[in-house]
Amino acid sequence: MEFLHAFFQSRAGNHYLYDAVTNRIFQISELLYTHRSVIFGALENKRDLFKLYKDPAYESIVGEYVKIENALKQGDISRNTINSVNYSFSFGDLLMDLNDSMQHLTLCITEECNLRCDYCTYSGHYLYARKHSNRSMTYDTAIKAVDFYNSHSMQSKKMIVSFYGGEPLLEFDKIKKIVSYCKNIFSGKECHYQITTNGTLLNDSFIDWFIENPDVYINVTLNGTEAYHDLYRHTSEGIGSHRLLLNSLERIIDKNRDVYTNRVNFLCNYLTISDIPDIMHFYKREETLQGKTPLFITGVNDTDHDGFLPVLKSKRHTEEDTFAANSAYDKLVEMYCNDADNSQPILKLLFDHSLLPIHRRQPYTGSEKVFFGGICAPFTQRLFVNTAGTFNLCEKVGDYCDYGNVHDGFNLNKIKELLLNYKNAHEGKCSSCWAVRLCSLCFIDAFASDVIDTNRRDRLCIRFMENLIANLSLYCSLKESSQSVLDYLDKYTYDI
Repeated sequence: MEFLHAFFQSRAGNHYLYDAVTNRIFQISELLYTHRSVIFGALENKRDLFKLYKDPAYESIVGEYVKIENALKQGDISRNTINSVNYSFSFGDLLMDLNDSMQHLTLCITEECNLRCDYCTYSGHYLYARKHSNRSMTYDTAIKAVDFYNSHSMQSKKMIVSFYGGEPLLEFDKIKKIVSYCKNIFSGKECHYQITTNGTLLNDSFIDWFIENPDVYINVTLNGTEAYHDLYRHTSEGIGSHRLLLNSLERIIDKNRDVYTNRVNFLCNYLTISDIPDIMHFYKREETLQGKTPLFITGVNDTDHDGFLPVLKSKRHTEEDTFAANSAYDKLVEMYCNDADNSQPILKLLFDHSLLPIHRRQPYTGSEKVFFGGICAPFTQRLFVNTAGTFNLCEKVGDYCDYGNVHDGFNLNKIKELLLNYKNAHEGKCSSCWAVRLCSLCFIDAFASDVIDTNRRDRLCIRFMENLIANLSLYCSLKESSQSVLDYLDKYTYDI
């Protein structure tokens, strides 16, 4: 029976074994690392050790074999006992949560946008995403979506409604009416309203309304310096948006500094990893921001596109720059490892969330159930409603998926089919994958158009495992410096 494990090295060159069945990490000798195939093979057939009989270190190799054999007997490592991978919820539990415990409603209030950002998901370059259009959600559709959410959230203590686009503030008058309606029917509960915006339409009318409504928050995309931001975020005529955005932020600060401090959040996108030091410098030095840093920083989606991305990168990076970017990750890791006083919050954003599942992993005996790690109970944490009133998993899944609508409610047969098809397509591979307990891939990573594409998922799996090895290496490197260095992750929270 095979083992599910991964071998890797720390930045200091120390060797490690991660055992997926027990979910444990062990430091091992260089000798075991070098001869791991033979030593683990000998657990099935001791004669395999004789393959190394003439090796000068043969006796030491046998000693390493004995250590692994004892670890196996003691249950520190285990042969693969994972026969199935399941959801962390039953369909019955899901139905109950969908009936009264939904947490978050996202309304795609419009598909129209006043910018034409080069890397936008809706630019037409991405194979499975919609394109910009003039479609907008009617007020009646929005109210039906809100009513549906309200009637299916009776047990939820907090109500969250997000406005998404396109550029939502093109429909500002409609948003005001929807928020007013929500406040009337959500009475007695904590409520948050979020608007994801490019920040170019933050005029005085909006700012005054924003200040008057303390439960409204805005998420504004700001990618760095004017030259960098405007290179990719501009109108169809090529006019940059950076100066207009910063001017709007200054008006908010002038009118109410506390509102800016507490209710304006930033999102940041980077094209290549080598861009991040400049972004860090901008957020640290730009006076208008007053020390605020991004809520999220994410790389531009580099999958499922028409080949435009290399051309886009060439607008800023030469071939030499691209070659130099290969070492940029290592430089950022070094900065993160040396950031003892937590003076680089953007580095924390980049690395902390990746290290969290490793840090919080629990040891197992091998008999416990194994769940799909990145799969949340669909629609309970977030219900996405497009301009036509159709239900979807979230804003990251294209409009080709349809799981109900504001008129008829959930299509439970379609949801059940989703769960069954995903499980059937992935359970076999996941149960024999060393990364299964630390996996964060979800439904989004499996879809191409309206069907599950296992080839696409397999490609993303390979990439995920490569990143996970890098994260395991980083985690152990940090723990080598101090066993308590990552204890702050115990209290780490992540809001969707």
